[in-house]
Amino acid sequence: MEIINNESNSMHPKKNDGHEKHNYYLLNSKISILKRRIKECKKELKLLKAKNKKLDKLAMIDPLTKVGNRNLLKFEMRKQFEEAIRENRNFGLLLIDIDNLKVINDSKGHKEGDRVIKSTAEVIKKNTRNIDTICRIGGDEFVVITSNSDLEDVHTIGLKLKEAFERNNISVSMGFSDLKDDNNDLSDKIEVKSSTQMQNLFRKYYFRLYMKADKRMYSEKKLKHIVSA
Repeated sequence: MEIINNESNSMHPKKNDGHEKHNYYLLNSKISILKRRIKECKKELKLLKAKNKKLDKLAMIDPLTKVGNRNLLKFEMRKQFEEAIRENRNFGLLLIDIDNLKVINDSKGHKEGDRVIKSTAEVIKKNTRNIDTICRIGGDEFVVITSNSDLEDVHTIGLKLKEAFERNNISVSMGFSDLKDDNNDLSDKIEVKSSTQMQNLFRKYYFRLYMKADKRMYSEKKLKHIVSA
Protein backbone atom coordinates (compact mmCIF):
# COMPACT_ATOMS: atom_id res chain seq x y z
CA MET A 1 0.00 0.00 0.00
CA GLU A 2 2.83 2.32 0.76
CA ILE A 3 4.32 1.73 -2.65
CA ILE A 4 1.00 2.48 -4.33
CA ASN A 5 0.54 5.59 -2.20
CA ASN A 6 4.01 6.82 -3.03
CA GLU A 7 3.42 6.31 -6.70
CA SER A 8 0.08 8.07 -6.57
CA ASN A 9 1.60 10.89 -4.57
CA SER A 10 4.38 11.30 -7.08
CA MET A 11 1.81 11.87 -9.81
CA HIS A 12 0.19 14.93 -8.19
CA PRO A 13 3.12 17.37 -8.54
CA LYS A 14 3.16 16.71 -12.25
CA LYS A 15 -0.53 17.54 -12.49
CA ASN A 16 -0.01 20.63 -10.34
CA ASP A 17 2.93 21.69 -12.50
CA GLY A 18 0.76 21.57 -15.59
CA HIS A 19 -1.97 23.52 -13.91
CA GLU A 20 0.47 26.14 -12.64
CA LYS A 21 2.03 26.50 -16.08
CA HIS A 22 -1.39 27.03 -17.56
CA ASN A 23 -2.15 29.73 -14.97
CA TYR A 24 1.25 31.29 -15.55
CA TYR A 25 0.73 31.61 -19.31
CA LEU A 26 -2.82 32.84 -18.79
CA LEU A 27 -1.62 35.50 -16.34
CA ASN A 28 1.16 36.60 -18.71
CA SER A 29 -1.35 36.85 -21.53
CA LYS A 30 -3.63 39.04 -19.44
CA ILE A 31 -0.68 41.23 -18.37
CA SER A 32 0.40 41.66 -22.03
CA ILE A 33 -3.15 42.65 -23.02
CA LEU A 34 -3.31 45.08 -20.09
CA LYS A 35 0.07 46.64 -20.97
CA ARG A 36 -1.00 47.03 -24.60
CA ARG A 37 -4.25 48.68 -23.53
CA ILE A 38 -2.41 51.05 -21.18
CA LYS A 39 -0.09 51.99 -24.03
CA GLU A 40 -3.10 52.62 -26.30
CA CYS A 41 -4.78 54.72 -23.59
CA LYS A 42 -1.66 56.84 -23.14
CA LYS A 43 -1.53 57.42 -26.90
CA GLU A 44 -5.22 58.36 -26.99
CA LEU A 45 -4.75 60.70 -24.00
CA LYS A 46 -1.82 62.39 -25.73
CA LEU A 47 -3.89 62.93 -28.89
CA LEU A 48 -6.80 64.24 -26.81
CA LYS A 49 -4.55 66.71 -25.00
CA ALA A 50 -3.16 67.92 -28.34
CA LYS A 51 -6.69 68.40 -29.70
CA ASN A 52 -7.79 70.25 -26.56
CA LYS A 53 -4.74 72.47 -26.75
CA LYS A 54 -5.54 73.25 -30.37
CA LEU A 55 -9.17 74.01 -29.49
CA ASP A 56 -8.07 76.28 -26.63
CA LYS A 57 -5.80 78.14 -29.03
CA LEU A 58 -8.55 78.47 -31.64
CA ALA A 59 -10.89 79.84 -28.96
CA MET A 60 -8.45 82.73 -28.48
CA ILE A 61 -7.84 83.55 -32.17
CA ASP A 62 -9.77 85.96 -34.39
CA PRO A 63 -10.59 83.94 -37.55
CA LEU A 64 -10.31 86.89 -39.96
CA THR A 65 -6.97 88.36 -38.89
CA LYS A 66 -5.38 85.40 -37.05
CA VAL A 67 -4.47 87.66 -34.11
CA GLY A 68 -5.94 87.24 -30.63
CA ASN A 69 -9.55 87.93 -29.70
CA ARG A 70 -11.27 89.10 -26.51
CA ASN A 71 -10.57 85.77 -24.80
CA LEU A 72 -6.83 86.15 -25.32
CA LEU A 73 -7.00 89.80 -24.26
CA LYS A 74 -8.60 88.88 -20.94
CA PHE A 75 -6.16 86.00 -20.35
CA GLU A 76 -3.03 88.01 -21.21
CA MET A 77 -4.15 91.12 -19.34
CA ARG A 78 -4.69 89.08 -16.16
CA LYS A 79 -1.28 87.43 -16.59
CA GLN A 80 0.49 90.75 -17.18
CA PHE A 81 -1.29 92.35 -14.22
CA GLU A 82 -0.37 89.59 -11.77
CA GLU A 83 3.28 89.67 -12.89
CA ALA A 84 3.35 93.45 -12.60
CA ILE A 85 1.98 93.37 -9.04
CA ARG A 86 4.22 90.55 -7.81
CA GLU A 87 7.42 91.67 -9.52
CA ASN A 88 6.88 95.46 -9.43
CA ARG A 89 6.84 95.62 -13.21
CA ASN A 90 4.84 97.69 -15.66
CA PHE A 91 3.07 97.09 -18.95
CA GLY A 92 1.20 99.20 -21.45
CA LEU A 93 -1.92 99.21 -23.54
CA LEU A 94 -2.31 100.61 -27.04
CA LEU A 95 -5.78 100.95 -28.60
CA ILE A 96 -6.05 101.21 -32.39
CA ASP A 97 -9.31 102.09 -34.12
CA ILE A 98 -9.69 102.05 -37.93
CA ASP A 99 -11.14 105.36 -39.09
CA ASN A 100 -14.35 105.30 -41.15
CA LEU A 101 -14.59 101.52 -41.53
CA LYS A 102 -18.39 101.78 -41.71
CA VAL A 103 -18.07 104.23 -44.61
CA ILE A 104 -15.73 101.79 -46.38
CA ASN A 105 -18.17 98.90 -45.83
CA ASP A 106 -21.16 100.95 -47.02
CA SER A 107 -19.47 102.46 -50.08
CA LYS A 108 -17.12 99.69 -51.21
CA GLY A 109 -18.59 96.59 -49.62
CA HIS A 110 -17.64 94.33 -46.73
CA LYS A 111 -15.03 92.52 -48.82
CA GLU A 112 -13.02 95.74 -49.03
CA GLY A 113 -13.69 96.38 -45.35
CA ASP A 114 -12.30 92.95 -44.48
CA ARG A 115 -9.23 93.66 -46.61
CA VAL A 116 -8.58 96.86 -44.63
CA ILE A 117 -9.04 95.01 -41.33
CA LYS A 118 -6.58 92.28 -42.36
CA SER A 119 -4.09 94.86 -43.65
CA THR A 120 -4.33 96.71 -40.33
CA ALA A 121 -3.56 93.50 -38.44
CA GLU A 122 -0.54 92.83 -40.68
CA VAL A 123 0.85 96.32 -40.11
CA ILE A 124 0.49 95.86 -36.34
CA LYS A 125 2.20 92.45 -36.42
CA LYS A 126 5.13 93.74 -38.44
CA ASN A 127 5.72 96.79 -36.25
CA THR A 128 5.39 95.42 -32.73
CA ARG A 129 7.70 93.23 -30.67
CA ASN A 130 7.53 89.46 -30.25
CA ILE A 131 6.76 89.92 -26.56
CA ASP A 132 3.70 92.09 -27.33
CA THR A 133 0.19 90.65 -27.65
CA ILE A 134 -2.16 91.74 -30.43
CA CYS A 135 -5.94 91.30 -30.15
CA ARG A 136 -8.90 92.31 -32.27
CA ILE A 137 -11.76 93.14 -29.93
CA GLY A 138 -14.31 94.62 -32.33
CA GLY A 139 -15.04 95.16 -35.98
CA ASP A 140 -12.60 98.03 -36.27
CA GLU A 141 -10.70 98.00 -32.97
CA PHE A 142 -7.43 96.37 -31.98
CA VAL A 143 -5.52 96.25 -28.70
CA VAL A 144 -1.78 95.78 -28.25
CA ILE A 145 -0.53 94.75 -24.81
CA THR A 146 3.06 95.95 -24.58
CA SER A 147 4.90 93.73 -22.12
CA ASN A 148 7.39 95.16 -19.59
CA SER A 149 7.03 98.74 -20.84
CA ASP A 150 6.14 102.17 -19.51
CA LEU A 151 4.19 105.09 -21.03
CA GLU A 152 7.19 106.31 -23.03
CA ASP A 153 7.74 102.85 -24.53
CA VAL A 154 4.08 102.57 -25.54
CA HIS A 155 4.21 106.02 -27.09
CA THR A 156 7.32 105.06 -29.10
CA ILE A 157 5.61 101.90 -30.40
CA GLY A 158 2.56 103.99 -31.26
CA LEU A 159 4.63 106.46 -33.32
CA LYS A 160 6.27 103.60 -35.21
CA LEU A 161 2.85 102.15 -35.98
CA LYS A 162 1.44 105.49 -37.08
CA GLU A 163 4.23 105.91 -39.63
CA ALA A 164 3.64 102.35 -40.90
CA PHE A 165 -0.09 102.97 -41.26
CA GLU A 166 0.55 106.14 -43.25
CA ARG A 167 2.87 104.24 -45.61
CA ASN A 168 0.10 101.70 -46.16
CA ASN A 169 -2.63 104.33 -46.62
CA ILE A 170 -4.57 103.18 -43.58
CA SER A 171 -6.14 105.82 -41.35
CA VAL A 172 -6.37 104.93 -37.66
CA SER A 173 -6.80 106.67 -34.33
CA MET A 174 -4.75 105.51 -31.34
CA GLY A 175 -4.68 105.90 -27.59
CA PHE A 176 -2.25 104.54 -25.04
CA SER A 177 -1.67 104.10 -21.31
CA ASP A 178 0.31 102.00 -18.89
CA LEU A 179 -0.55 100.35 -15.58
CA LYS A 180 1.19 103.01 -13.49
CA ASP A 181 -0.37 105.89 -15.43
CA ASP A 182 -1.46 108.10 -12.48
CA ASN A 183 -0.84 105.08 -10.21
CA ASN A 184 2.91 105.42 -9.65
CA ASP A 185 2.74 104.05 -6.09
CA LEU A 186 0.54 101.11 -7.08
CA SER A 187 2.94 98.34 -6.07
CA ASP A 188 3.76 99.97 -2.72
CA LYS A 189 0.14 100.06 -1.57
CA ILE A 190 -0.99 96.61 -2.64
CA GLU A 191 -0.44 93.46 -0.62
CA VAL A 192 -2.24 90.62 -2.36
CA LYS A 193 -3.41 88.03 0.13
CA SER A 194 -5.85 85.98 -1.94
CA SER A 195 -6.92 85.19 -5.50
CA THR A 196 -10.19 87.03 -4.84
CA GLN A 197 -8.31 90.17 -3.90
CA MET A 198 -6.16 89.82 -7.02
CA GLN A 199 -9.29 89.47 -9.17
CA ASN A 200 -10.86 92.59 -7.63
CA LEU A 201 -7.68 94.58 -8.13
CA PHE A 202 -7.42 93.39 -11.71
CA ARG A 203 -10.93 94.56 -12.53
CA LYS A 204 -10.33 97.92 -10.91
CA TYR A 205 -7.01 98.75 -12.53
CA TYR A 206 -7.78 97.15 -15.90
CA PHE A 207 -10.82 99.44 -16.18
CA ARG A 208 -8.67 102.50 -15.41
CA LEU A 209 -5.96 101.39 -17.83
CA TYR A 210 -8.40 100.73 -20.67
CA MET A 211 -10.44 103.90 -20.14
CA LYS A 212 -7.38 106.14 -20.19
CA ALA A 213 -6.24 104.67 -23.51
CA ASP A 214 -9.81 104.81 -24.85
CA LYS A 215 -10.19 108.46 -23.88
CA ARG A 216 -6.95 109.41 -25.63
CA MET A 217 -7.96 107.44 -28.73
CA TYR A 218 -11.30 109.21 -29.06
CA SER A 219 -9.68 112.59 -28.42
CA GLU A 220 -7.49 111.94 -31.47
CA LYS A 221 -10.50 110.77 -33.49
CA LYS A 222 -12.47 113.87 -32.47
CA LEU A 223 -9.56 116.13 -33.43
CA LYS A 224 -9.50 114.55 -36.89
CA HIS A 225 -13.19 115.33 -37.37
CA ILE A 226 -12.63 118.95 -36.34
CA VAL A 227 -9.69 119.33 -38.75
CA SER A 228 -11.57 117.72 -41.66
CA ALA A 229 -14.77 119.72 -41.02
